[in-house]
Amino acid sequence: MKLLRYFKKSLVRKITLGLTTMIVLVVTMTVAILYVLQRQRIDGAVINAAGKMRYNSQRMAKGLFLVALGSTEGRHEVTGAIADFDSLYRLLSQGSAQQGISPPSARVGPQMEKIGIIWTEIREGYKVLLNEDVSRIQSAVASPEVQRFGASPASSSTPAGRAFTVVRERNVDLLNEADAAVLLFEHEALQKVDTLITSIGIVLLLYFFAFAAIVKGVRKSLKPVGDLRDALHRVADGDRDISLQTAAPDEIGELSQAFNFMTRRLRSNQEEISRLLQAVDLSASPIFLTDSKGTILFANKALQETTGYTKNELMGKNPRIFKSGKNDPGVYRQLWEAITRGTV
Repeated sequence: MKLLRYFKKSLVRKITLGLTTMIVLVVTMTVAILYVLQRQRIDGAVINAAGKMRYNSQRMAKGLFLVALGSTEGRHEVTGAIADFDSLYRLLSQGSAQQGISPPSARVGPQMEKIGIIWTEIREGYKVLLNEDVSRIQSAVASPEVQRFGASPASSSTPAGRAFTVVRERNVDLLNEADAAVLLFEHEALQKVDTLITSIGIVLLLYFFAFAAIVKGVRKSLKPVGDLRDALHRVADGDRDISLQTAAPDEIGELSQAFNFMTRRLRSNQEEISRLLQAVDLSASPIFLTDSKGTILFANKALQETTGYTKNELMGKNPRIFKSGKNDPGVYRQLWEAITRGTV
């Protein structure tokens, strides 16, 4: 409550608070947008790495087929695919602070653990195959127990045959689990984007609500300024009975109070002048008032009765109108000098 009263007491503080609120919301929205763009970049890198991991599982399957044919190119293909897959798996399963990639979430983590178990078996199988001669691999692959898909690795009598069976069977599982991991990463990225977009939407709503509240508050605070302007015009037109009603405790309220004080003083002065003019008008002695140029501004009833001129005939005229020729010219000269000095 004290803080609210603190801002209510000053229009400048209100405007400062409004502008500060707007700046904070704009900065918050900018930071949120930048964060969304950064997250999209990181999530894109994660999805890309998962896709490459799936691709390298396909490369290993292709290399296995070439190794079975005795191709040297197949060995190079398998070696490169193993190195790339292992690097990508460690990146996705452990994260990278340098690249801004976090370890997998509770939803993706179990899937990466499945891939890790399969990958360990496949890597050991490839290690055996890559250390065997081409002739032994071909001989093992040609055996009936290895040729049969779905055969148990134990059905083969040679290390190369058992390793080939493990790699062939588990490579299919690895490809399927890598596909599942890509889908999970994509779904998680979309959820993050939806959450962030919702957050930005909320910030935008707060921004517009705050903007509307600030505009309304400023208009409400500045309305007394318009009332004060209209009141001043009325005072200039001669209205002295006007007063402003405002309970604002800020600078506008102080101006309104000063205006009301001014109009009270003007009314008081006007009443005093009216009483004085009334007294002069009722005086038994002829009295008239002029400006410094000698133009008659006021003439009381006694003067009108004495000279025979009406008030309308005297207003705006020069005192020469009173010269009858009966008095010494020096009298009129002294009277004129007094008028020009402002002593009459």
